[in-house]
Amino acid sequence: MKTRSKKPYKIVSLPGSRRPGHYIIKMIYAFAFLFSLVWFFFAWNLWKHSPMYSMLLLSVDCLFVSGLIYLTQKLLKRLCDQYTITIDDDRIHFHIHNDDEDSHRSLCLDEIDRGELYRYQDAGSIVLLTEDGKDMELPIWCMPDRGKSLLQALNKVGIPIEAV
Repeated sequence: MKTRSKKPYKIVSLPGSRRPGHYIIKMIYAFAFLFSLVWFFFAWNLWKHSPMYSMLLLSVDCLFVSGLIYLTQKLLKRLCDQYTITIDDDRIHFHIHNDDEDSHRSLCLDEIDRGELYRYQDAGSIVLLTEDGKDMELPIWCMPDRGKSLLQALNKVGIPIEAV
């Protein structure tokens, strides 16, 4: 039987600049942009020797930069996301706050059969499983210091968590 807590338990993710790997990822993206800039100048200087090969390099470089810009926009959007997990008397709530929109999911604690813990460094998460397929994934990669207390709170309300 699942026990109920008196006051809600709330956990909030770290800001984007304090999440694990934040500066390393930014350096990798900066290196990729620098790499594409070098190839652009290389193709530009190659124009007088071989225009066909230069056009090929410029088009490949433009495709690479386009993909890199798309991935950078996704990264910046994800860095702005703020995750909030709340466990109250009978439900668990998961909020995603960002500049564009907010989303919310919740599950009744009685519907949750068990949880699975995925401990990957860059994508650690807890997946709460229900019988009717309304599973919920809670990211803990963005709250490394608070992930252990979330596991304790879930165990306290009677949700068994197993490591996968």
